[in-house]
Amino acid sequence: MVGYYWGLTSGQTETIGFLRSPGGAITAFNDPSAGISSPTGSCGSYPAGIDNEGNVAGYYIDQKCHAWFYRTQAGTFTNFDAPGASQVTGSGTYATALGPNGLIVGFFRIGTSPSTFVCHAFIRYSKWSYPYLRRTRSR
Repeated sequence: MVGYYWGLTSGQTETIGFLRSPGGAITAFNDPSAGISSPTGSCGSYPAGIDNEGNVAGYYIDQKCHAWFYRTQAGTFTNFDAPGASQVTGSGTYATALGPNGLIVGFFRIGTSPSTFVCHAFIRYSKWSYPYLRRTRSR
């Protein structure tokens, strides 16, 4: 199981991801690229899915926008921004689920402000080029 909680680091609020093993052990983590913010605690790591090997996918928020991460069972992070994803506040790339064999799905936003964002879905798989599939919807 994966999830997140809000905590304090150096007096600043941040969102911290966690992984719970089948035996009940909790491992807290934060993507090294994630920011720390106060008072909202919106910056940090947001795990969204876990595979059978214990690898985790999700997204992190820095001081401005979002990017997805893939965390291996060993704790190594890989980050990715979708080509063309906006880099303005509230935009970016979100991983929303992790499937077998490294399959990651999610969406990214293109636009200059929340009122102009257009969302594109993606599937990322190590055997396919990015993005393999895109579907667009207005927000």
